[in-house]
Amino acid sequence: NLKYITKSGDTGWLDFAPEVINYDGKLSILATGIDITERLNSEKELINLSERLHLATNAAHIGIWDLDVVSNKLIWDNTMFQLYGITADSFSGAYEAWEAGLHPENLARGHEEIQMALRDEKEFDTEFCVVWPDQSIHYLKANAIVQRDVSGNPLRMIGTNWDITENKTAQEEIRKMNAELEIKVEKRTKELAEINKILHKEIEVRSQTEERISLVYNASPYSIILVDSKGIIRLANYTTREYFGYDVSQIIGANIS
Repeated sequence: NLKYITKSGDTGWLDFAPEVINYDGKLSILATGIDITERLNSEKELINLSERLHLATNAAHIGIWDLDVVSNKLIWDNTMFQLYGITADSFSGAYEAWEAGLHPENLARGHEEIQMALRDEKEFDTEFCVVWPDQSIHYLKANAIVQRDVSGNPLRMIGTNWDITENKTAQEEIRKMNAELEIKVEKRTKELAEINKILHKEIEVRSQTEERISLVYNASPYSIILVDSKGIIRLANYTTREYFGYDVSQIIGANIS
C-alpha cells in the first residue's frame, strides 16, 4: 500500500500491483493502482467498533456466540464459558459444552427454540437455567438473530447470553414473601372473623340481659332511683314517675333535695 497526498493536502492510500515488462526494448516496471482509502477507513472503523463492543460486553459480562448453521459449528467467546462455569479446554467443543451445561429440564425446549428461530417461526428470545460443575444453578437470558441467504435459508445464528440469576433469585424471594403474606392475611382474616363472631354474640347476650334488667326495673312495684354523689337523680323507674306524677324529663337530672 502506498500513501499519497493530493494537491489540496488530503491524504489517501493506493493499492499498487507492480509488474516487470519490456518497454521500448528496456526492462521497465508497470504499476497499476486502485484507491483503497475508503476501504481502509471502513476497516479501521470496524476495528474501533469491534473494540468498543468488546469493552461493552466485557463490562456487562455479556457472552457472544456464533452458530454456523451449515457446518453445525458453535463458537463461543471467553465470557460464554464463564457463564457456564467452565473453561474452553473442558470440552471438545462449544456445542457439547452448551448441551452438557443446560439443565435437563430445559434441554429439549432449548433445541426446539433454536429450530423455531431457524425456521423463522419466532425470534430467539428466551431464558433458561444451566448447571455448573459444582451443581449450582444459574439462570441465563438469551437473544439471537439469524442471517439468511437470498433464498431465506439460514446461514448463521449470532446471539448473546447474560446472567440473570440475581434477578431470578429476587423474583423468587418476592414470590415467597407474597405467598407467606397471603397466608398470614388469610389467617388474620379468619381470626378477625372469629373475633367478630364472638363480639356479636357477647353484644347479643348483653342486649338480651339489658332488656331483661330493663323489664324488671320498670316493672317493679317499688320506686327505684339512682342518685349520684352530688344528689342528682340519674335513673328513675316507671313506678317512681307514677308516685310523684312527674314526667321522666322532669325527674332525671333533678336534685334529690
